[in-house]
Amino acid sequence: MPTLDILFFRLGLALFLGFLIGLEREREKEMIFAGMRTFALISLLGATTAFAGEQFVGPWLIVIGFFIVSTFALASHIRNMSAGHIGVTTEVAFLLAYLLGALVYWDMLALAAAMTVVVVLVLTFKPNLKVFLKHVEREDLWAGLEFAIVWVIVLPVLPNQTYGPLNILNPREIWLMVVIVAGLNLAAYVLSQMYGMKRGIGMTGVLGGLISSTAVTFEFARRSQRDDQRLFARLFALAITIASAGMFVRVLVLTLLFNSDLGITLLPSMLAGSAITGLGVGLLWLQTRRQSEPDRDDVSAEKTRSPFALRPALQFGLAFAVVMWLSRAAQVYLDDAGVYLSGILGGLGGLDAVTLSMAKLSRTTVSETVAMRSITLGTATNMLFKGGIVALLGAKEIRRVILPLFILTAAASVAVAFLIR
Repeated sequence: MPTLDILFFRLGLALFLGFLIGLEREREKEMIFAGMRTFALISLLGATTAFAGEQFVGPWLIVIGFFIVSTFALASHIRNMSAGHIGVTTEVAFLLAYLLGALVYWDMLALAAAMTVVVVLVLTFKPNLKVFLKHVEREDLWAGLEFAIVWVIVLPVLPNQTYGPLNILNPREIWLMVVIVAGLNLAAYVLSQMYGMKRGIGMTGVLGGLISSTAVTFEFARRSQRDDQRLFARLFALAITIASAGMFVRVLVLTLLFNSDLGITLLPSMLAGSAITGLGVGLLWLQTRRQSEPDRDDVSAEKTRSPFALRPALQFGLAFAVVMWLSRAAQVYLDDAGVYLSGILGGLGGLDAVTLSMAKLSRTTVSETVAMRSITLGTATNMLFKGGIVALLGAKEIRRVILPLFILTAAASVAVAFLIR
């Protein structure tokens, strides 16, 4: 039997997790049969039943308790149907609350807490999901299906061993990077459809940083040349800068996820880049607040299509493999200078490939300092490349803001990287 303090902790946690679910359901109290107190007590009942069954009666007690709780949920559903409400969301959440209480007693605390967060998020996002469904089209369903194929079908069957010249290419590891980056892009698209791109240019920039800051730069620089959108020049510059600041955060997060030691080494140079772009965001935001620009929501009125498709995913996989092989080959034949060269070249294409390949190689054949500098050179090259896009396609109002800011950002991040020994 658990000690008294452990037992009190588990029962209290079960009560709290049920209360969180009930707190969300309380908003629709007129339509449901259970609120904060009922959900809290039902989770406590699940934990208590699991305790009594384990210590005194037997495992069948938790099953009997589940059937009794299900009877209450079924009675509620029948009553709601007679009143014209056919949904079963609250009833299903009611059953989950009971099971979550049992999980807490069985010491599956992390699983129970994670499931509670997911349940609350699903319940809370109902209005946003309805908005999202209005924008779902056949192409979006195909995008989700393609992602499922890439993740669920293709990934498990790929061999988990290295092949090719220099013995560096692992098909499963390469495809895993494809799945992760494609999933991140698809999640960013779903969020944009749930919350709407019209809710602010800031959201556009943030999502652009998740998807592709280069694509945001190209689109807004091109639009700034239109006669009917020149008034939005500062807003376009703001969106480009926000997306570029997000790029530094994305690179750092990806590195920390796959190689925490390299991520810590990379932290100073990425903070330098994000700090300067963040300062630019603040200054541009203040300028846009002082300037009267009509109909700002129209800046993001165009619908964004899903960023995921099978062909781009395959292209990324190829780019990742090429960058990894070039990085290894450059290291073998050109030493550290070759690794730096691979980072610079990768910055012109996709930073994800550079970041993830360096995160892998720094565990084996490349030092953390060299890998960190290679990634930083990639981000600096990407900033200069976006500056070149603005110089070629952007209006004068954007060029005079973006060019000096991006050049300063690139120089500062590289300087910090090479000052680290």
